[in-house]
Amino acid sequence: MYLHLIILIVCLAPCLPQNILQSPPLIVISPGERVKLHCTSTATGDPYMYWYRQPMAGGALVFIVRSLGKGSADELTLTHFKANRSKDREAEFTLESDTIKAEDAGVYYCAWSSTEV
Repeated sequence: MYLHLIILIVCLAPCLPQNILQSPPLIVISPGERVKLHCTSTATGDPYMYWYRQPMAGGALVFIVRSLGKGSADELTLTHFKANRSKDREAEFTLESDTIKAEDAGVYYCAWSSTEV
C-alpha cells in the first residue's frame, strides 16, 4: 500500500499545469532599433527552454536558440541576436538584438520542455 502512495506523489509534480509568460505581448519597432523579449516559465526544476519565430508570411516555425539549463544558451541561428538564461532564476530566458532587421518580423514563441527536443 505504501508503494502505491509514493508512486502517486512522484507523479503529481510533473502532471501539474505549467505556464509560459512572454513580454512584451506585442511590440512594433523599425529596422535598426533595439528589442528585448522576455520569457518566464513556471515549470518546476530546471527546464530546457527554446525560442522560435514564425515568419510574417506564415509557414513553419524557425528555431532560434535553446538553453539546456540555467546560465546556458546554445549558439544562435540569428547572429545579430543574443540570448541569456538567468543564472539566478532557473526559468527566465531573454532574447535581444541591438539592431533588428526587417526580415526579423514575425511572431516569436518561447517554449519549455522537461526533456531535450
